[in-house]
Amino acid sequence: MALTHTISDRSIREYCEDIWDVQAVPIEVQKYSQANAVLQVTN
Repeated sequence: MALTHTISDRSIREYCEDIWDVQAVPIEVQKYSQANAVLQVTN
């Protein structure tokens, strides 16, 4: 299953670069901590 995700990610990246002439934007992902996890419910 991981191989298909890698192939899909590569295809999307190449499509963006070749067709739309856009580059990936770096993002920062914070480390997950279950102790800090909160479920927010809104009305």
